[in-house]
Amino acid sequence: MASSLYHYQNKNYPHLKEAYRIFAESSSADLKLANDFLVFSNEVLLTNSSAGNVHSLKNWEALMQHPPKSMDIFIYNFYKHAYPLEQEDWDGLQHALQQRNYRSTLLSQDKWVEIWRFENP
Repeated sequence: MASSLYHYQNKNYPHLKEAYRIFAESSSADLKLANDFLVFSNEVLLTNSSAGNVHSLKNWEALMQHPPKSMDIFIYNFYKHAYPLEQEDWDGLQHALQQRNYRSTLLSQDKWVEIWRFENP
Protein backbone atom coordinates (compact mmCIF):
# COMPACT_ATOMS: atom_id res chain seq x y z
CA MET A 1 0.00 0.00 0.00
CA ALA A 2 2.81 2.42 0.83
CA SER A 3 4.43 1.67 -2.51
CA SER A 4 1.32 2.59 -4.49
CA LEU A 5 0.97 5.82 -2.51
CA TYR A 6 4.62 6.64 -3.27
CA HIS A 7 4.11 6.04 -6.99
CA TYR A 8 0.96 8.13 -7.04
CA GLN A 9 2.53 11.01 -5.14
CA ASN A 10 5.73 11.04 -7.22
CA LYS A 11 4.63 9.86 -10.65
CA ASN A 12 0.83 10.17 -10.98
CA TYR A 13 0.73 8.43 -14.35
CA PRO A 14 -2.98 9.05 -14.99
CA HIS A 15 -2.43 12.80 -14.65
CA LEU A 16 0.74 12.63 -16.75
CA LYS A 17 -1.00 10.76 -19.57
CA GLU A 18 -3.96 13.13 -19.65
CA ALA A 19 -1.84 16.30 -19.49
CA TYR A 20 0.50 14.97 -22.19
CA ARG A 21 -2.42 14.02 -24.45
CA ILE A 22 -3.92 17.51 -24.15
CA PHE A 23 -0.50 19.06 -24.79
CA ALA A 24 0.10 16.94 -27.91
CA GLU A 25 -3.34 17.68 -29.34
CA SER A 26 -3.17 21.44 -28.84
CA SER A 27 -2.24 23.45 -31.88
CA SER A 28 -0.99 26.65 -30.32
CA ALA A 29 2.79 26.44 -30.93
CA ASP A 30 4.96 26.02 -34.02
CA LEU A 31 7.03 23.36 -32.24
CA LYS A 32 6.31 21.10 -29.27
CA LEU A 33 9.05 19.42 -27.23
CA ALA A 34 8.95 17.00 -24.31
CA ASN A 35 11.23 14.79 -22.27
CA ASP A 36 12.94 12.18 -24.44
CA PHE A 37 11.52 9.22 -22.55
CA LEU A 38 7.97 10.54 -23.11
CA VAL A 39 8.48 11.06 -26.83
CA PHE A 40 9.98 7.58 -27.06
CA SER A 41 6.59 6.34 -25.74
CA ASN A 42 4.39 8.52 -27.98
CA GLU A 43 2.83 5.52 -29.72
CA VAL A 44 1.69 4.16 -26.36
CA LEU A 45 0.74 7.44 -24.68
CA LEU A 46 -0.92 9.22 -27.60
CA THR A 47 -3.34 8.51 -30.40
CA ASN A 48 -1.91 7.91 -33.86
CA SER A 49 -3.04 11.34 -35.03
CA SER A 50 -1.10 13.22 -32.36
CA ALA A 51 1.93 10.92 -31.86
CA GLY A 52 4.06 12.87 -34.35
CA ASN A 53 3.23 16.30 -32.93
CA VAL A 54 5.76 16.22 -30.09
CA HIS A 55 9.52 16.05 -30.56
CA SER A 56 12.27 15.07 -28.17
CA LEU A 57 13.90 17.72 -26.04
CA LYS A 58 17.10 15.78 -26.67
CA ASN A 59 17.02 16.94 -30.34
CA TRP A 60 16.62 20.63 -29.59
CA GLU A 61 19.86 21.67 -31.31
CA ALA A 62 18.85 20.16 -34.66
CA LEU A 63 15.33 21.54 -34.37
CA MET A 64 16.70 25.03 -33.73
CA GLN A 65 18.47 25.11 -37.11
CA HIS A 66 15.26 26.79 -38.27
CA PRO A 67 14.09 28.54 -35.10
CA PRO A 68 10.31 28.59 -34.72
CA LYS A 69 8.44 31.71 -33.71
CA SER A 70 6.92 29.83 -30.77
CA MET A 71 7.41 26.54 -28.98
CA ASP A 72 5.82 24.75 -26.09
CA ILE A 73 7.81 22.50 -23.77
CA PHE A 74 6.30 19.71 -21.66
CA ILE A 75 8.40 18.76 -18.63
CA TYR A 76 7.51 15.78 -16.46
CA ASN A 77 9.08 16.57 -13.10
CA PHE A 78 9.74 12.95 -12.17
CA TYR A 79 12.46 12.94 -14.88
CA LYS A 80 14.71 14.80 -12.41
CA HIS A 81 14.81 11.61 -10.35
CA ALA A 82 14.49 8.97 -13.07
CA TYR A 83 16.49 10.57 -15.90
CA PRO A 84 18.83 13.20 -14.42
CA LEU A 85 20.90 13.53 -17.61
CA GLU A 86 17.92 15.05 -19.39
CA GLN A 87 18.43 18.16 -17.26
CA GLU A 88 21.40 19.01 -19.50
CA ASP A 89 19.10 19.12 -22.55
CA TRP A 90 16.61 21.37 -20.76
CA ASP A 91 19.36 23.68 -19.47
CA GLY A 92 20.99 23.88 -22.92
CA LEU A 93 17.72 24.71 -24.64
CA GLN A 94 16.84 27.41 -22.10
CA HIS A 95 20.27 28.99 -22.54
CA ALA A 96 19.99 28.93 -26.34
CA LEU A 97 16.53 30.48 -26.22
CA GLN A 98 17.73 33.27 -23.92
CA GLN A 99 20.59 33.96 -26.36
CA ARG A 100 18.01 34.28 -29.15
CA ASN A 101 15.81 36.64 -27.09
CA TYR A 102 12.89 34.28 -26.68
CA ARG A 103 10.44 35.22 -23.95
CA SER A 104 9.30 32.47 -21.62
CA THR A 105 5.96 31.99 -19.93
CA LEU A 106 5.05 29.22 -17.54
CA LEU A 107 1.67 28.13 -18.88
CA SER A 108 0.90 25.43 -16.38
CA GLN A 109 2.56 23.90 -13.35
CA ASP A 110 1.66 21.39 -10.71
CA LYS A 111 3.60 18.86 -8.68
CA TRP A 112 4.07 16.58 -11.71
CA VAL A 113 4.08 18.64 -14.90
CA GLU A 114 5.36 21.99 -16.17
CA ILE A 115 4.36 23.43 -19.53
CA TRP A 116 6.41 26.32 -20.86
CA ARG A 117 5.89 28.57 -23.88
CA PHE A 118 8.77 30.36 -25.56
CA GLU A 119 8.13 33.07 -28.14
CA ASN A 120 10.47 35.08 -30.30
CA PRO A 121 9.04 38.59 -30.71
